Amino acid sequence: MSNSDTASIRPALPDDAPRLVALQAAYLLGEGGQGQADSASGFLVSGYDEDRYRHFAAVADHFYVGEEDGRVIAFVLAMNSERIAEATPGHQVNHWLLEQYPRPFTLISQVCVAPEAASGGWGRELYNVVRQLAAGRPQFAAIVLDPPNEPSVRFHERVGFHKAFETVGHDGRPRGIWARDLPGCPQS
Repeated sequence: MSNSDTASIRPALPDDAPRLVALQAAYLLGEGGQGQADSASGFLVSGYDEDRYRHFAAVADHFYVGEEDGRVIAFVLAMNSERIAEATPGHQVNHWLLEQYPRPFTLISQVCVAPEAASGGWGRELYNVVRQLAAGRPQFAAIVLDPPNEPSVRFHERVGFHKAFETVGHDGRPRGIWARDLPGCPQS
């Protein structure tokens, strides 16, 4: 995270939606996205529009942005298991995880850092906020396995996640489910 006096983390607001769409566009894989599977920063497959981010601002338990000099440069979108059905209806991987792990948990759906702020610690800081607010709950994150998203795997393992499950998304892409603070799973 920047050493700037104007760097902060705050809850995401509905008015942040246009900037969040622009941030994710640099990492989206496939049609409509500019992301690259071999990107040093990883990629996203779940592209949301402004209305969806406004919806998440209203219902997600942990939706935070990193801001520097008044500009949103990073965000994390996460929700507690009790909210998943409401927040992500029809999302196959999220609902599969609810069936596999029927105890309270927190699911990190997206993390994104502006390319010019990459490697600045924003992802780690945003994940620290989620961990603190998860109040002892295990946290999960789904990572696409094909094409391989090695930068995302490395990031998650650096912040204490370990691969716990595998499944297939609605798009046919296999996903690995990484976990942190999961009883019986190795801890960093």
